[in-house]
Amino acid sequence: MVLGDGVAGVTHEQRVAVTVIRSSVSRCEPSTQQGCAVHVGTSSIAAYDVVAGCAGVAVSTWMPSIEALSVFARAASGAIATQALINPLLGIDGLELLRTHSADETLRRLLASDPGSDSRQVAIVDKYGRSAAHTGPETHPWSGRRAAPGYAVAGNMLVDMRTVDAASARCPRWPATASCRR
Repeated sequence: MVLGDGVAGVTHEQRVAVTVIRSSVSRCEPSTQQGCAVHVGTSSIAAYDVVAGCAGVAVSTWMPSIEALSVFARAASGAIATQALINPLLGIDGLELLRTHSADETLRRLLASDPGSDSRQVAIVDKYGRSAAHTGPETHPWSGRRAAPGYAVAGNMLVDMRTVDAASARCPRWPATASCRR
């Protein structure tokens, strides 16, 4: 879904792109489902295109309607994805902090004020493309994150790091305005 002109509270200069994808992944062949573990995971990416001034968040998960609690973006501030044991205040408060603080400082302040931070994941990118990410030690295995200029990726309840690495590998090759079109 792309929010733009005509949407209440969002001007042409404050375009925000939010894409939500829901998925479930089984690591078993259909013929061997009996006694087979099913892996369902969540991965997300927060990205900011400094050339176009666009912020975006994408989430892939088995949880229906999770975007209402985990996706936060504002072109004038940046983008935040929160997952694992979700605290939506991390996104709400984080967007406000991003108005005047870097992604690193925003993450530091959010974690310091959150008694449940050990069970959470947060991916943040600010309006300058600076990124930060956190994976608490009590999140569901397997969990991890990557952060680089322009984006931060996080994943949990995954088989391994491949999902996070694959999302990270695609980011530097995105065209300058891709986050506004996806």
